[in-house]
Amino acid sequence: MASLAKGRLKGKEQELQKALDGMVSSHTRFMLSVQLAHVDTLDEAIENLSDEIEARNRPFEQALQRLQNIPGVGERTAELIVAEIAIDMSRFASHKHLASWAGL
Repeated sequence: MASLAKGRLKGKEQELQKALDGMVSSHTRFMLSVQLAHVDTLDEAIENLSDEIEARNRPFEQALQRLQNIPGVGERTAELIVAEIAIDMSRFASHKHLASWAGL
């Protein structure tokens, strides 16, 4: 396990091996298994949500790509803009109206 260390820990493999040789009680093992199961559940939920977001954004792919051409606007920001404002700008009288609505 110590050989999997990355970054600054990579040079401390011997210390990590010593730390990992300690005794782990049955209670600690149980608590770790509960925490790891929770992490697995959260990872699955994140994956499901990401799939749903991707599916719902498919009709807006062109708009999302155009928004990402704006300096500082990445994928997530473009998705948030489309989610909050949508792509029909006709409800805003001008770019100033949109900026005012957005609180800018």
